[in-house]
Amino acid sequence: MARVPCKNCTRRTPGCHGVCSDYSLYKVLSKYEKAKEHDDTVVQSYIMTNVRKIRHKMQKAKYGCTVKD
Repeated sequence: MARVPCKNCTRRTPGCHGVCSDYSLYKVLSKYEKAKEHDDTVVQSYIMTNVRKIRHKMQKAKYGCTVKD
């Protein structure tokens, strides 16, 4: 995640986020990273849901895939 540019900024004043170019760039990068992270989370949850369904079906199957040594 990108660092907030406001920390130790010499040009910092009350309400400066609306006109600060560094902050607007930070905001865009932050939004992009959050969207990317959300997409990764959605894909991972979809995969894990399907894995759970398959495991459940295999456990319930009359002739499941098990190895007994």
